[in-house]
Amino acid sequence: MASKPLLKARLEFGELKVDLEGTVDEVFRGVVKFVETVYPSLELLSKVTFTVDTAKLMEGLAGVVQIGPEGPILVAERELPADEAIELCLLGQLVGYKLGRLDKDSLPVEDLSRVVGKARKTVANQLAGIVREGIVERVTKGEYRITTQGIRHVSEALARTKSKAEGGKS
Repeated sequence: MASKPLLKARLEFGELKVDLEGTVDEVFRGVVKFVETVYPSLELLSKVTFTVDTAKLMEGLAGVVQIGPEGPILVAERELPADEAIELCLLGQLVGYKLGRLDKDSLPVEDLSRVVGKARKTVANQLAGIVREGIVERVTKGEYRITTQGIRHVSEALARTKSKAEGGKS
């Protein structure tokens, strides 16, 4: 069995030098640690900025949404309200796009309707509300994508749901 290739990186800043080798995640953490050494304010900066962490999004979506070649697939065990299902589908679409598995980060109403299993009119009505809330934005006529605010909103909801599920297991 062939081993996975490792990522190698050499960072230099003045007299500071570091050679990193490992998985992409290990090297990335090493780069962040190096930059924090060089630029201590980065930690403070990270506390006041929101950046999309695709790995965390994938972890949050595990067991709820899968990414197929045609787009997101809801696999949640319970029936979801239409707005939550739409938000999860659009988040799944974004993750699939960021991973290079899907061609775009948005979905038309017809696809959302099919994936969430709700009537087109129901989906369109729900979209109007979540667009007003800033969770989703209209890209073109009849096509929508999740916003940064929406990513945060759905991520926090997923974390709360998973925390409750883990807390309920004794």
